[in-house]
Amino acid sequence: MMFSSCWLRTSEGAGSSGGRRTFRLEPKAPGASRSFPQAPVSESRNKGNEIQLQPTIIPLAWKTVTDSVLNGASTATRAATDIAAKDRSDGLGGTGLSASDGAAEAGVSGRPPIVVICGGKNVGKSTYGRYLVNRLLDRYSAVSYLETDVGQPEFTAPGLLSLHLLTSPVFGPPSTHMRDPKTSFFYGDVSAKTDPELYLRCVVALYDEFRRNHYDGAAEGKQLPLVVNTHGWVKGLGLDVLIDILRYTVPTHVVDVQSAKANKNLPPGNFWETTIEPLSRVHYIPTAVPDQVDASTPFAHKFAPEERALRLLAHFQTATASGAPPGLAFNENDAYSALATCLVHHRPFQVRLDAVQIYHLHGYVPPEEALWALNGAVVGLAKAGAEPETGPMPRCLGIGLVRGIDPARGVLFLVTSLPLAELQGVNTLIQGKVDLPLQLLSAPPFVSPYLAFNSIAAEGTGSAMVKSRNNIIRKVGD
Repeated sequence: MMFSSCWLRTSEGAGSSGGRRTFRLEPKAPGASRSFPQAPVSESRNKGNEIQLQPTIIPLAWKTVTDSVLNGASTATRAATDIAAKDRSDGLGGTGLSASDGAAEAGVSGRPPIVVICGGKNVGKSTYGRYLVNRLLDRYSAVSYLETDVGQPEFTAPGLLSLHLLTSPVFGPPSTHMRDPKTSFFYGDVSAKTDPELYLRCVVALYDEFRRNHYDGAAEGKQLPLVVNTHGWVKGLGLDVLIDILRYTVPTHVVDVQSAKANKNLPPGNFWETTIEPLSRVHYIPTAVPDQVDASTPFAHKFAPEERALRLLAHFQTATASGAPPGLAFNENDAYSALATCLVHHRPFQVRLDAVQIYHLHGYVPPEEALWALNGAVVGLAKAGAEPETGPMPRCLGIGLVRGIDPARGVLFLVTSLPLAELQGVNTLIQGKVDLPLQLLSAPPFVSPYLAFNSIAAEGTGSAMVKSRNNIIRKVGD
């Protein structure tokens, strides 16, 4: 795959701060993470679109359960796990997947813990995950982290299933500590419900890699603990998917983060717990996140689309930091305009269309419409080998933004944070349903031709069925 650099267009007069407090984006050093030394925090949105960080008060139950995890307190025994794993080796939820080799020994004393964190939406699973990772780092040199929440991942942009190797503490909200994964797949959507089978196969492939490299295949004393963050879809098919993950990973501990509202929690009863007992010890902990639905609290609820937008914002800030025009300052109250300016000024890579394969996930795109669909899209950058893939799809090296296409020349222009050396190995572009935030497409001083009020065209960036935004408060007539 051949890449070359070229300038597209620039915008003059950008960067005026108007006397307000500003900051500059600095290029990311190779291998550096985007973490900052601050205490665990929750987020609060106040007027002016500023985000205030509030300290998180850790419940005593969190410490008690984490101490249990660190001390290896598990009800599993070798005999019990061997029998239970054999009983469950008949496949996962009809997908034809069986329990991983060696998974039955996960609960054997002396081996690092494998912890699955589950619970409903917005109960604080990620917050507890950060707390658990930091506690585990006090004992282990590194911690493996398997991210299965494609809608609100902890370290990557939305749409990715990923395996991370963490060697430093994690603080702050996800948008402040984006990190490159060891391995990832571009699932291409923000919900497992779009293609549960593909979703599960990606999870299985990532978990198998962890066991090969950091658990079963690691030398004695070099084995690492694993933290698995799961999605908040715990009803119906979502619960079935979660149970499949539990059955395959066979964790030593399952931590169920519970909301004060019963309808947000996993269904009551033991029918889902018996799927993994006596393999795992199940812990119940309360949420540390205030009731965000209650308007009387100082915490304003941030809905999932806004959370995903912040993650994409953080990712592409990293990608465009080195391409910002000289002297450009960013107003912290107008991050989307700042990023739009950077995207315009950033020097993209030029990619020959005949040098890459293009795949469209989760839907059929007619060949004659393929370039229209690709223009302005967020895509996964993958490397497909000559040999058949052992996983569900080619491994994803990163994501990029198709900033423009020139059909006459047969090239497209790509913005990405991947260095040129890695890009030269990319031979596949995967498009899913991960969209650019509307706030970015409509950010001043730029106007997208596909979002203009007088436009009636039904193609290109932003063309899709209108999605309901239930977070918008509407007046009800008398």
